[in-house]
Amino acid sequence: MKINRNIKVEQEIKYLKACMGVRYWQDCDYSKDGGRIWIDACEEDTDEESENMKEITPFVIKKNIGYGNSDYWEIIIDLDNGKILDWPNTISLRTHYKVCDDGEYIFLDENKKEVVNITNKYDQYYVPDFLALEDDGFGDYVYLNIDNQGNIEHFDIMKKRIEKYFNELDD
Repeated sequence: MKINRNIKVEQEIKYLKACMGVRYWQDCDYSKDGGRIWIDACEEDTDEESENMKEITPFVIKKNIGYGNSDYWEIIIDLDNGKILDWPNTISLRTHYKVCDDGEYIFLDENKKEVVNITNKYDQYYVPDFLALEDDGFGDYVYLNIDNQGNIEHFDIMKKRIEKYFNELDD
């Protein structure tokens, strides 16, 4: 006889690695002076402006996740302090990137070893709500405000949503 049991396991996570297939790179505001002057990259909805924003946005990589080999935004967030690792102190971003079912979200331990890949384990390619802090992302949008030190604004909300996310999965 076989039985299924839901057993809650407590695991320590230190980082969130998010790799997101951004459709429109110009869907953000950016600042190169620590947030004193903001530039709305959405004013020009062109391929050229999108390419310009890929040059400005830190951590743009080529990867094959969902829709083929394309450009992804890959960040690693320290879940103790809400800071993106290795963020260059030359730019601040207010993102409202459309990702739309083209992401990979992995929680890592203190050695950056995988604890749980929620994309693979739970088939979640959509944007989890803990990455839509300024508005409802509807599973399609990443809303993060990041200062020029890599700190995520309203990180306390993100932390609570991550905890809620895992608690709801185990119910």
